[in-house]
Amino acid sequence: MTTQATRMIATLLMALAPISFLRAQALFDPNLPSAQPKALQQLSDNRIRQKIMQQSQARYGGRCVCPYQAHDLHGRTCKGRHEVIKIDPKPICYPRQVTSEMVNDWRLKHP
Repeated sequence: MTTQATRMIATLLMALAPISFLRAQALFDPNLPSAQPKALQQLSDNRIRQKIMQQSQARYGGRCVCPYQAHDLHGRTCKGRHEVIKIDPKPICYPRQVTSEMVNDWRLKHP
């Protein structure tokens, strides 16, 4: 494929791309100048996952709802106090429980 053909295809794809995609800028963090945009996006996603988990667990106040918790929100020990929540909404205890849809929804609600 020639360079001219490649440019024409790129131009066509840009014309067909949604406007929001065109506005999206590559991530850049001045504190991590050598980090690639893909790595920064993953870091951003992981931070959002952590916030979603914290919000989910905050509904349960000072209760020990995740098996790995050593202390509740008030600093008291969870030894012997872990609960199994069987009704919805269940607490989100692990990052793998946070779906990409949940991350996208969080981004829409927190611009």
